[in-house]
Amino acid sequence: MHCINYIYQTINGDYYFPNITEGQKKKQKSHLSHCLYHLMSSAKCQADMTPVLLHWTVDDHVPVLKWDGVQRSCVDWESLMKWGDEHSMTHSETMPSVSKMKHPIYGHFVDERGRFILANAEGVVDFEEFSQRPDYQQWAREQGMGAGKEDAERFLEEFARKQNERHHH
Repeated sequence: MHCINYIYQTINGDYYFPNITEGQKKKQKSHLSHCLYHLMSSAKCQADMTPVLLHWTVDDHVPVLKWDGVQRSCVDWESLMKWGDEHSMTHSETMPSVSKMKHPIYGHFVDERGRFILANAEGVVDFEEFSQRPDYQQWAREQGMGAGKEDAERFLEEFARKQNERHHH
C-alpha cells in the first residue's frame, strides 16, 4: 500500500510535493522505480487467476472484457492489517526495536520513535550530516574510502544503482 500511495502522491505532485527540488526529484524517481518494480513482482508472483469473460456489445466489433459480475476471492484487509500489526517487530519480545538495531553501514539511523534521523521530512538524506557521523567516518576508514560529503553521496548512489541492477536482472 505504501508504494501505491507514493505513486498516487507523485502523480499529484503539485499538491503533495509543491516545493520539490531537483535533487529530491532524482530521489523520487529512484523511489518510484523501486515501487513499480515491487508492484510488478507482486503481480507476477501473486497473479489473480480469476477468469474474466468476453461479451459482445452493440458498440464494439470485437468482444470486450466483462468485468461486472466477476467473483473474486480477496483477503479481509482489516484482519490482515491487524495480524500484521500484532506480529510486527515493534511488538516482538525477541526482536529488538528498530531504534536499538544497528545498521552495518549507517549505524543507529533511527531515533527512539523509529524516525529516520538522516533524512528530512521528504525522506531525502542530508549527505553533509551523514558524512560527519562518527560511525560513518569509522566505517569509511575501514572500507578504505573517503569520508567526505561527496564520498558518502557517491557511495549511496552506487549502492542504490547496484540494488536496482540486482532487482532488474
